[in-house]
Amino acid sequence: MSYINPYMLAALAAAAIPVILHLLNLQKVEKIEFSSIMLLKEIRKSRFRKLRIKQFLLMLVRLLAIVFLVLAFADPYIKNIHGKGSDVKRTGLIFVDSSYSMSASRDTANLISEAGKIAGNIEGLFSSSDKIIRVSTSVPAGDSTSAVKTIYRPDLNSLIRTAGLLAPDNPPDEIYVITDLQKVNFSAPPYIKDSRLGETNFYFVDISDANLANVSINNVYNDTKIPNAGGRIKLRVAVKNGGAGFISDARLKVFASGTLKSEQTLELKPYERKEAALEFVQDETGEIPCYAEIEGINRNDDAFAQDNVFKFGLFIPEKIKIGIIKGRTAETKYLASVFDAANSDIKQGIKVYDYSVMTSLPDDLNYDVLFLAGYELKSPDEKNRLMKFVSDGKGVFVFPSNDYNGGLMESIGSVSIGNKSVSGASLKLND
Repeated sequence: MSYINPYMLAALAAAAIPVILHLLNLQKVEKIEFSSIMLLKEIRKSRFRKLRIKQFLLMLVRLLAIVFLVLAFADPYIKNIHGKGSDVKRTGLIFVDSSYSMSASRDTANLISEAGKIAGNIEGLFSSSDKIIRVSTSVPAGDSTSAVKTIYRPDLNSLIRTAGLLAPDNPPDEIYVITDLQKVNFSAPPYIKDSRLGETNFYFVDISDANLANVSINNVYNDTKIPNAGGRIKLRVAVKNGGAGFISDARLKVFASGTLKSEQTLELKPYERKEAALEFVQDETGEIPCYAEIEGINRNDDAFAQDNVFKFGLFIPEKIKIGIIKGRTAETKYLASVFDAANSDIKQGIKVYDYSVMTSLPDDLNYDVLFLAGYELKSPDEKNRLMKFVSDGKGVFVFPSNDYNGGLMESIGSVSIGNKSVSGASLKLND
């Protein structure tokens, strides 16, 4: 695809000047014959023939000089032609994948540093008159003067959208992508909305030639039913071995407010995902910053150190405000005795479980948790208020009557019914 400045083509009209001068020289003149020069006619004809050829060549040289001068100022070039000459102009985008996986080390350097060297080598293939833009997936937004303002994921479709934003006037001739080609980033088929990119050449440089082993903490699950100060916190930590090696002595630790609370040694089979159960007692109340960390893994089995820590939080209230709403034939004294016993087990004189017993759903549901003992909803308004209570993240425990059919639970949202307890069995509060 060629390009030339259309405004400069108007100057080609000057090419008519040599032609006009040539035509003026061809004007006929009056001939006067003298007897003394009759013998020179044949010599004159041959000389005039040579003169006319010289005049034509001179006109052609003048004409071409004007045409080439105009074209030089018009700055023409041909797109998608490779070369190092200064007369070839190309626009190139070099995308360097700096996502999480590119921090993996190979030999003595990590992948992201190797990608930078490769990008420099690619830039050397362009001439000084070419336009080159190097972009990284971690480019900050920047200010209004920033040449690159786009933050994008390293997947192919985000890359295509970014290419259109960086070169809105002319699509790039060549796009280079230096990446480890993670499946999670390049599994979706490309969607090229800008048809002009159909003329763009894409080049993918796979910088990772091996599947790297890695151990990571994927998630932390809080299994504590009602967290309270001085009570036990129950957690499940999901750990994944992403390599083919056997991990024999990985140390899993849990910290709360910067203090080690619990630890466990794990064995992980190749490609195994395991959930480890850990418990600890938490005396502080309020928002508690926590994190789980795994240590003691050989570097060859753990390419990325960044995913060895998983941060999470706990909220421990000073008091848990409980509303016990009983039905007409229900008995709640046994339920209340559970909270009384729990308060006596925590600290002398501290009432963590602050409960109130009512016979109807109050207008102000200013409670952390509700216990419905044989209580049936009496109006659509009660149903709506209870649904909002649940949607706000509060807890509802239902102790139905013997003839209960599940209608109450179905009306307040997606609730699963637990196992029926045997009459007379003892239950702990955290159960």
